[in-house]
Amino acid sequence: MSELEERLTLHGRPARTLARLVDAPRTSLDERAWLRTPPRSSGEAGSVTLLGWADGNRGAIVDAPRVEHARRSWLLSVKGIGARAPLYGDSPIGFSHARELDVTSPRGERSLLGAITRESWMGEAPYGGQGLANAENALGLSIPALREALAPAMLCPVIAIVEIPPEDVLDVFYYRRHEGAIVQEHRLVPSTVRLFHQSSQALGRDVEGALAALGVRTLDALDGFLDAYLRSAMGLLTVAARSVRISEGGLLEALDYDDAWLDKDAFVASDGTLFFADLEALAYVVVPDQRALAERVKRQVERNAYEVLYAADALLRVEERWRARARDQVTRRKVLAERCALALGVDPRLRVERVSGGLDLHVQPRIGDRIVVRWLDDR
Repeated sequence: MSELEERLTLHGRPARTLARLVDAPRTSLDERAWLRTPPRSSGEAGSVTLLGWADGNRGAIVDAPRVEHARRSWLLSVKGIGARAPLYGDSPIGFSHARELDVTSPRGERSLLGAITRESWMGEAPYGGQGLANAENALGLSIPALREALAPAMLCPVIAIVEIPPEDVLDVFYYRRHEGAIVQEHRLVPSTVRLFHQSSQALGRDVEGALAALGVRTLDALDGFLDAYLRSAMGLLTVAARSVRISEGGLLEALDYDDAWLDKDAFVASDGTLFFADLEALAYVVVPDQRALAERVKRQVERNAYEVLYAADALLRVEERWRARARDQVTRRKVLAERCALALGVDPRLRVERVSGGLDLHVQPRIGDRIVVRWLDDR
C-alpha cells in the first residue's frame, strides 16, 4: 500500500443515508459525510478525523480497517468530499460568506479548495460533490446479481449514498447553478493503485513500485497477477456482451461506457484483478439489432484496448527483468497471445483463436450471435 502522500484529514459530520446496497457491510464510518474541510471549531459536536489517500479530484480512500465483502477485502473510498483543483484556475474568490472554508494559497489568493459549492460541474454534479442521479445510477449497478453476471469484469460497488449536510455546502456559484441534492458515494475499492491516472501510485506509471505496494515480489506471484489482470481487463473490455438484455419495451440494450476510460477509472487489486470504479459512467444504451450490438462490442474493445495492453506490456517487461531474459517485441507479442489464451480459459463469453495475421477475440453475448474482433496482429 502506498504511503499517505498528502496526510489528508477527513472530517466526519453526522449525516443522513439516502440509499444503501442491500448486501452492503456495515462499517464504523456509516451515517457520516466525510469532508476535506476542517471542523468549524475544535470542539464541534460529532467531530471525527481520519487519515486517507487522495483519490482523484474529489475523493479519498480512508486509512481504516479493511471491509470484508463478497469474499474480498476492501478499502472505503468516499467520492464527493470537496475538490482539490481550483474551481476556475487560480483566480481569487469573492464570496465573503465563504471565508470560513477558504484556504490561502502560497500567493495569498483565496480559493475554495476542499469546499463543496453549488457550481454545476460536469453537468450532473456540483463542484466537489456528487449529484444524486449519478450516485443512484452507480448504486443500481452495484447489485450482486449484475456483478455476478458481468464476471470476470469486476466492479467497485457503491454501498451507500450519503447526503452532505446543507451547512457543509456553500450555496454559491460562478456561472451555472447545480440544483438538487448534493451527496457523496461510499464505495469499496480493492487498493489505492489505479491503472494509470488519478492516484499517486499507478501500475502504468511505476509498475515495479505499484507491484511492491500490492505485495507482488516473486515471479510466481507476478505470473498469477498477470493472469488475473488479463482475465478481468478483457472482461471489462466486453461489458456490452455480458450485460445485453431485453428491456421492458422489448428492445435490446447493453451497458456502455460514457466518458470513461480504464486508465483513470479502474483500480488494481493485490491479485492483479482490475476493477472498474466510476460506475456513474456506465449506462444501458439501446442496440436495435445484432449488427448494432456487434458494433458496440467492437467499439468497447477498440476504445480501451491500448490502456489494457499498455499495462500488460509493462508487466511482461518486469517479468523479463526479474528473469534477466530480454525479449524482442515479436516474441513479447507471441507470449502475450499465449497468456491471453491461458487467462481466458475459464471465461464462457470469450476465447481467442489464432488466425492468419494475428489473434482474434471471439465474444459470445448473453443474447445473440458470436462476434469476432481482431485482438493482436502479427504484422
